[in-house]
Amino acid sequence: MVTLETSRLQLRPFNIYDADPLAVLADDRRVAASTGTLPFPYKREHASEWIAKHAEWWLDGTQSIWAINVKAAAEAGPGTQKPRLIGAIGLIHDRRHVNAEMGYWIGHASWGQGFATEAARAVVAWAFDDGGVHRLYGQHFATNPASGRVLEKCGMKKEGLLRRHFVRFEVAQDVVVYGILKDEWEASAR
Repeated sequence: MVTLETSRLQLRPFNIYDADPLAVLADDRRVAASTGTLPFPYKREHASEWIAKHAEWWLDGTQSIWAINVKAAAEAGPGTQKPRLIGAIGLIHDRRHVNAEMGYWIGHASWGQGFATEAARAVVAWAFDDGGVHRLYGQHFATNPASGRVLEKCGMKKEGLLRRHFVRFEVAQDVVVYGILKDEWEASAR
């Protein structure tokens, strides 16, 4: 498991001490509504069980998951001692087809500050440089265009729309798919 650094963020493996703050962040219907898999309500038990699986997923190569933390130096408030957990980002790997799906969420209080884009760019770079990925893709509900802008800022291109593809909170959602190939990313990184 690796830690990734950006100017404002530290992306690090989750640990058991993250269960309480993770549960607080994820137990928000606005956050859950923007994801396909976050349970709602979200309890500490959900967080503990999920975190406990990360090491196994990392070792078997099926998933790479990071806690998104704002570095103490990037915080506006005085007296901040340590990085603050604001969300999660990860990859679900398909080793057979050498691709991965990127997913992420940010706690509501940190929306609109560019954190998702900053974290996503770091994960895209890792996926192509060290993660053994040939193609990377992401999906978002059509009702969440901000997530599409994050994917575009990572160099992904809109590939299609899956109409009423996913039911979330008893509503059939259209899903927009974005993707980028390693050679496209390498060309844009020059």
